[in-house]
Formats: sequence, C-alpha cells, structure tokens
Amino acid sequence: MTSTNPILTKPTDGPVSRYSNRPVSRLVSALLAQVGVSPNGASYLSGAVGLLGALAFGRSRWRLGALMVHTSSILAGVDGEIARRTGRSSQFGDFLDTVLDRVVEYAALLGLIHGASRSSERDPRFGGVLALGGVFLLTTASEKYRSTVHAGYPKRRLEPAFAYLTSGRDVRLFWTALAAVAAASHPRSMYWFLWSFATLTHANAIIRLQAVRRTLGQEQN
Repeated sequence: MTSTNPILTKPTDGPVSRYSNRPVSRLVSALLAQVGVSPNGASYLSGAVGLLGALAFGRSRWRLGALMVHTSSILAGVDGEIARRTGRSSQFGDFLDTVLDRVVEYAALLGLIHGASRSSERDPRFGGVLALGGVFLLTTASEKYRSTVHAGYPKRRLEPAFAYLTSGRDVRLFWTALAAVAAASHPRSMYWFLWSFATLTHANAIIRLQAVRRTLGQEQN
C-alpha cells in the first residue's frame, strides 16, 4: 500500500538532490510505485543507466554520458522514495543502494579517464587515479560514520564549504556531468577537471576527518 503522506527527502540530501533531483524523482517514484516497481528494481535501473553513461564517457561521447549519468543521479533517489511510499524498506535494499551508488561513481570516473585519454593531448590517468582515491576516502569516511553513529553523515552542517563541490555523490556527479559537457567542445578541459577534482576531494577528505574527530571525539588511551 502506498503511503498518503510520506516524507521523501532525507536530512543528509545535498543541494543538488534537494533542489534539482528530488522534484523530478518524486514524480518518477510516484509513477513507479503505482505500477508496482520495487525499491530494488529502481536501484538496478539507476545503476544500469549510470553504467551506460560511464560507457559513453569511455567512448568520448561526452554529452550522452553527461545526460545518462545525471539521469542516474536523479534515479538514485527513487528507490528510497518508493520504499518510504510503500513501506517496503529493507536492510538489503539499503546495502544494494549504497553499493550501486559506489559502482556508478567509480565507473563514471573510469569512463572519464579512458575517454580523456582518447581525446586529450595530456595524459589524464594520474590525475584520474588521484580523483578516484579522493572519492574512495570520502565515501569510506561517510559510510564508517554511518555504521558508527547509525545516522547519515551531516555533510551540509559539518563541511558547508564543500557541500556544493565534492562532499556528496549528488554534487560530484553533477560536476562530472558538467565537465563532460565542457569536454565535448574543449577536450583538454577534462585533464584539468580531473586534477581539480582530485585536489578538492583530498582536501575535503582532510576536512571530513577533522570534522568527525571534533564531533565524535578522540578515544582515550
């Protein structure tokens, strides 16, 4: 049964999710819930669209990849919305959502690196590997925070300067899509995006470590 007044947003939503993705995903989740699509089915749909976008990046089809990756980002909120609308949330669904989110983001960056290596005079691989490492540090820190505190990492409160840059998956995929659109006209720009992205994600990871340390405190020896 569909809830008549579900709370569809999450307090940990980033600015792109809150102001751009949610207005669309609410409409999609309402439709899919009505036709009986499960939360896990929506997760698989989001993952499949994201992987197709990553494949497009790898072939330097930048605009198509940007459209599909951003669509995947919108669809990433649909599974949770269906679960809240229908009361069909599950521990496996939460696990699946998290894993597929990581897979799409990982694949999208790999696609950027490969696509840029085909179309740029500068070798983007080192900057791309550093960008992947920065994302890994951020996502690991936030998931460990969640498993420790049993609540989502409050990124908008603890690191507001990065809330519009790299702190959440929604903003990271948003900037990735914009960088891909720019690369369609200026292929060299992807090299500089990957290095900028790597720098920002590592800076964000350092800030996140300090924020968690202040919030949770240090263990006493």
